[in-house]
Amino acid sequence: MGETEDFEDLSRREREVMYVVHRLGEVTAESLQREIGEGFSYSGARRYLSMLHDRGLLLMRKDGNR
Repeated sequence: MGETEDFEDLSRREREVMYVVHRLGEVTAESLQREIGEGFSYSGARRYLSMLHDRGLLLMRKDGNR
């Protein structure tokens, strides 16, 4: 399955998160929440990043307490 096919399976919000990550190159839950804006909580940002990581679409790294 190619990258394009993988993205077709994403929800609207998951695609929105991936576009932000692609545009910025690297995000934290806090920066993602700020970029997406109103109606997107910090815990929601963490949840989406975790889900996309679990699907193998994002890599995570630990940076101190983050």
